[in-house]
Amino acid sequence: MIGTALRTGVPWGSKSGWVEGYRHDVAFVGDPDGPGLRVLAVMTGGLDQDEADERITALVQELLGDVADVPDIGDIRDAGD
Repeated sequence: MIGTALRTGVPWGSKSGWVEGYRHDVAFVGDPDGPGLRVLAVMTGGLDQDEADERITALVQELLGDVADVPDIGDIRDAGD
């Protein structure tokens, strides 16, 4: 999930999973040998899988905004039509 919320070309690797009522993902973001490597771990509870995935994506956009694939405001408006 974390990787799907990143811009194209950003190096990453992750392991995600789902157990009834819980969605989790942990990922490295950036060059594993570089100084800017970051690790993000997220676990949700009490949400269905789609809601959990949306929450994880929102957290990536919030916490890793400089490398996240943040939708253009025009795309958000178009989605509501």
